[in-house]
Amino acid sequence: MFKLLWKVKTFPSVVTTTWRVLVGRMPTRVCLSRKGVLMTSTSCPLCQLEEESCQHLFLECKHAQRVWSLCFNWIGILSVQHNDIKAHFQSFFLFQVSSKQNLLWKGVWANVIKSIWDQRNMIVFQHGGSRRGGSLQKGLTKVLAMVEA
Repeated sequence: MFKLLWKVKTFPSVVTTTWRVLVGRMPTRVCLSRKGVLMTSTSCPLCQLEEESCQHLFLECKHAQRVWSLCFNWIGILSVQHNDIKAHFQSFFLFQVSSKQNLLWKGVWANVIKSIWDQRNMIVFQHGGSRRGGSLQKGLTKVLAMVEA
């Protein structure tokens, strides 16, 4: 799985962020709290409904789910979204396309992960920002435009 990730043609920060998500090393609020960092809240900055774990932030949050649905709709497939981050990454594989095209599809996955993380950081560190996921969708539109070019 990780060999494939390092072959993705995207910015190093995108691959590094994705790798950290896949190995469970992202500084989410739940993770920081478990390490003894005093947090005013462990709730997800995007939805404020659940605790912010990697699992929730990148897969279960309603804003993240909306972005993943846009990805699947863009490619024209119906898919069941996995609740395990590694299985979700591995499910981004299309049987009817070449390995080069599948590598590109993995790049879309990695860029979506980075976009979700960037949106989360904008909300946390700029004290607000858009909680509605609009910026996530704009980021996804940019990623998809890069792929089509």
